[in-house]
Amino acid sequence: MPQQESILAMLTQLAIQLDRQSVVELVELFFDNTSTTLAKITTAASKGDLVLLSQEAHALKSSSANLGAVGLSNVCQRLERSQQLNLSTDALINEAKQEFADATTIMKNWLAGAH
Repeated sequence: MPQQESILAMLTQLAIQLDRQSVVELVELFFDNTSTTLAKITTAASKGDLVLLSQEAHALKSSSANLGAVGLSNVCQRLERSQQLNLSTDALINEAKQEFADATTIMKNWLAGAH
């Protein structure tokens, strides 16, 4: 699973560069912020606010890439460009939510020491 390998590698690298507690705090912040951002993306899509949707997807694309969540980052990149590519935002939002759930499981397992 490429995303799992990417997340584990990034968290391990961050733990070496920083310290484990700092990584724990980063991951917890990522969980909180991503939940909020996904809610904003969902609301923006339902209101047809493609500018806000694109801005929020861009921010989430970057933060997820920083923690190795490449699946989520890739979906956010498509969401960011959904209007230009004529893609269904609803399907992409559902995919982003699933990628976030998958990344959350991987990160929680790492935090619990099961890596």
